[in-house]
Amino acid sequence: MLHAFNAASRRRPLAMSTATAFTVVAVGDATVQLLRERRWDPRRSAVPAVYSGALAPVYFVWWRILDMRLPGSGLAAGVSKALLNQFLTSLPNNVGYMAWCNLMLPATCEDEAFCASSRVECAFSHAA
Repeated sequence: MLHAFNAASRRRPLAMSTATAFTVVAVGDATVQLLRERRWDPRRSAVPAVYSGALAPVYFVWWRILDMRLPGSGLAAGVSKALLNQFLTSLPNNVGYMAWCNLMLPATCEDEAFCASSRVECAFSHAA
């Protein structure tokens, strides 16, 4: 299965990065909900998953640019890329994510306590 995943990633890197980000975040969010609250709200899982999937191609290209500007694969190059990435993308990404959560998660719903928890979890689950 790993061979097929790697082959698909080489053939369609943007599509695979989108699918991978969406899947990993959706499964992660569902797992946290089930462990913490013993129930699962698919819409709550979809909100961060869609956001992550939508930005995955942007970050794929962004990391390629960083690789060209800061070549190398050692510790120093990796730290430089990570620090530059955090410095330039953290604020706009987190503001965008919190806006996305507030837009997509309803202000009112049947179980207000669960929905309020969902909005808070959504807002803090993606903080850089």
